[in-house]
Amino acid sequence: LAALAALAALAAAQGQATCPQLCGHQQDSADAAGGICGESRPTVFGKMEQCCPLSTPRVDGCELPGGGKLCRGIDLGNEFCNKNTDEAGCARLEGSRLYINMTLDIEVDPQNPTCCRSCTCYGDPNCIAFDGTPAEWVVCDARVRRGPKCKIRQDACEAQTDHLGNACQWLPLEGESWSVALQGSPCQADPRQPKPRMSMYKADEFSMELVMGERGVIDAVQMVTSAGLFVLVADFCHRYANSEDISDAWQTSNGASMDLVRSWRRRKLNEHDVEWSISDPNTGIMARLVCTRSFAAHHAGPSRINVQELIEPDGNFGSRSTAGGFCYTGKIDERVESAHDTSSLHEFCSEASNNKLSAAKMLCERGLTRGQLRDCMNDWCSQAFGWEGRVEECRQAITNSTWQEVYCSSAGSRLAAQDLRPLNRTIQQCLDTISEFSWEQAVEEFGDGRTPAEEEPVDSRACAASIDEYKELELSECEQHFSIAYQDEAGAWIPLIKIPATLPPCDGALSIPYEDFPELFLHPVRIQQCELPPTCLSDTCTKLYGLSDVAARYSSRLSHAEWLVHTGLAKCKANPSFPGDDFWCLRSGYSPTEMCPCVDCAGQRPNSRLLELLSPRHLRR
Repeated sequence: LAALAALAALAAAQGQATCPQLCGHQQDSADAAGGICGESRPTVFGKMEQCCPLSTPRVDGCELPGGGKLCRGIDLGNEFCNKNTDEAGCARLEGSRLYINMTLDIEVDPQNPTCCRSCTCYGDPNCIAFDGTPAEWVVCDARVRRGPKCKIRQDACEAQTDHLGNACQWLPLEGESWSVALQGSPCQADPRQPKPRMSMYKADEFSMELVMGERGVIDAVQMVTSAGLFVLVADFCHRYANSEDISDAWQTSNGASMDLVRSWRRRKLNEHDVEWSISDPNTGIMARLVCTRSFAAHHAGPSRINVQELIEPDGNFGSRSTAGGFCYTGKIDERVESAHDTSSLHEFCSEASNNKLSAAKMLCERGLTRGQLRDCMNDWCSQAFGWEGRVEECRQAITNSTWQEVYCSSAGSRLAAQDLRPLNRTIQQCLDTISEFSWEQAVEEFGDGRTPAEEEPVDSRACAASIDEYKELELSECEQHFSIAYQDEAGAWIPLIKIPATLPPCDGALSIPYEDFPELFLHPVRIQQCELPPTCLSDTCTKLYGLSDVAARYSSRLSHAEWLVHTGLAKCKANPSFPGDDFWCLRSGYSPTEMCPCVDCAGQRPNSRLLELLSPRHLRR
């Protein structure tokens, strides 16, 4: 108890006392220290429940251990041997075949794996709220239906009004050629007036606002946090895509520091697209932005931004004092209706404009761009029902015919294999649904056409048969895991063994030898779990796995007699056949009952417990 109190005082002195445990976990601690024969009774510790890490409230002024991550843990109490008080005794642990025998059970809930809510706005823009409500707001939509296609016409443009109620303007001069891919729509709001803005989401001190350009494509994203205002302009996103200082692409005000921007992640997805993973440390709200643009005749068109996902870590909004914006309400409050409703026209033209892109947005990700089309096709084909192991053939079939034919064949075959629908009729119904309604309707009704992942029984999951499988294991920064750590002299917890949730110990049992991990016997030990870094985004929305039935026992694989002789507490009786050999009685063919206690063991005569351990009843175990 005194040692535990000292550790608590040390933690408080280091500024850790004010820091919350991950998920509000109450630190569990018990003592599993060993006895005279290097053994201890199994000590059962508390459990760590599955939880949502991003809902843990941050506390100002606390110093987080573990590289700035919140952690939670189960302490195994005092060290097995304290070098400061028993240096000689600790030295005798060498060759003692001492182990920590540990049991633990990793808890996984596949039915409810996520903690977050996600919202998206992409294109011009198409948005989907947290609850799945779709909405769109196209400013100055001059498209008209002409048979199976859509055309942009001047008369349709001049009949509409923009977001301020002014007449939309037809920009091309008479006889002037115009490229939609390179210049955007020829029908636009008055460029001399303020651009339309849309509140995407706001909660507490956080807000994200979209600044929209022609037709409603996202020209800029403005994010306000307690640290100030941060602005990403689409043009700057591409202009500084390769700059050494990633903050060059952003603008700030209200005292905002670029240090926060430099903690975010930027990566180029392909030649045309740049992805940003950003987060607000105070609220835990995160977003993934993709800057994209169209290309024609090897020339780049206007830049725009897709908000691929805005992630709210508090799925129930319980910790929010306020919440609003489209993601929360499902309504674009700033939208001003044009001269006529363009929603159905927008849906038709979006489907007719590019069948493969429309398919990819439903089968891979809604905010997907043309530059990501090939990757999406490969991804879908790698899992498409009936195309197992034939990715290239599947992709070629899509290229040679249409994606809807390949998709409907896969989706129909999958349903037929489950005896849910007849094959030929299902394929035709699928094709008709795409033609008459939309890809979205088809995917909702017939599924995504991928081979369903069979849920493995828990007992059949991959597992580690021994501690050796964890020694050289390399984990990505976004892979959930538990660590077995020791506390060094400075009070920091140093992880030695990382156990990923995807590779638990077989039968929940783990034996840790002194020879490989002496630190775990000479220092306090903890099983800990830390939050994932903010750059993992969607991975941080996954529930942290839980841990239950945690127990530990220190034991030696030496016999009682071997242990006593090894530690110098006893020796073999003198035998003229083995002069000077104190260990002859431990060899095969001889009896360990020919032992006697040492007269002086560490300065003390043997006590009654030692004499009991030397009795034949114990030595014959």
